[in-house]
Formats: sequence, C-alpha cells, structure tokens
Amino acid sequence: MSTINDLDNFKALEPFFRIIEQGLDGLADGDHFFDLLAEDVVFDYIITTPGYPRHVEGRHAVADLYRPYGDTIVLDRCHDLAVHQTTPTPASSCSSTGPASARSRTHAATSIR
Repeated sequence: MSTINDLDNFKALEPFFRIIEQGLDGLADGDHFFDLLAEDVVFDYIITTPGYPRHVEGRHAVADLYRPYGDTIVLDRCHDLAVHQTTPTPASSCSSTGPASARSRTHAATSIR
C-alpha cells in the first residue's frame, strides 16, 4: 500500500479525520484516515459544488482533492458520529463546523462516508 505524504497539508481536516478514525476503530486497519482507505477506493459525491468532482477513484486522488481544503475551510470540530455496519464495508456519517475563510462565514455540513 502506498503512503500519502505531507500530512501537515491536511491540518484543516484534522477533526474530520479523527472522528472517522474513531468510528472505524476495530473495523478497518490503519492509523490515519488515508490508511483506512483502500488503494482503489471510490468516493461518489451526491451533493457537490461547482468545480468539485462527483466521482473520485483512488486513495491518492482523494488526498489530492482534500489537500487544498484549508485554503477555503478549516474545521473546528466534527460531531454526531454514527457508524453503520453495512456489508462488506462499514459506512459512517458525521457533522462538521468551522470558518469558511473565503467569505468569513461558518461552514456546517453533514457527511456520509
């Protein structure tokens, strides 16, 4: 398995990574969010914004998508974690909040992974 380098680039997403790691503890192997993803992981985004992809394939592609996240949003916290024991892959959902730097507004979202 290849490693995602420069994890300091993802500090804006730390609360999200920590809550997903917590939720998948004992269900998936890996120390960091990216280690929990299969090399050929597929992320499909049902709701998206202009310029954001609806479909992403591969751990490195997900990392490349998330790497500049801190340029626009920095998460303060993630909460309301729910882990769903689906077969063969568990799914999780959580809510997140933090400042959106582009417009000095607060970001709030609910994610399902």
